[in-house]
Amino acid sequence: MSATSPRHARALADAIAEELGIQPNRVEGYAVGEWVLLDCGDIVVHIFYDVVRPYFNLDKLWGHVPALDLSPSSRRPREAAGARPRM
Repeated sequence: MSATSPRHARALADAIAEELGIQPNRVEGYAVGEWVLLDCGDIVVHIFYDVVRPYFNLDKLWGHVPALDLSPSSRRPREAAGARPRM
């Protein structure tokens, strides 16, 4: 995902961890906020400050992989009810 500033990238990382109710196994780049990586085990989240996103160009590398919808409306009923998703 993209962020409009390094502060926004850090806020997104915090919100993702809180929403999923997990502590990522590893977090990289949080202090700088230009590229924050959350290693959540089966899922790895990349949050790019939109200014640096073209430089790393992960979209070209991973563009063939299907997107995963993690919005609240896409969750199974058990997860939407507030239960912790299985990781």
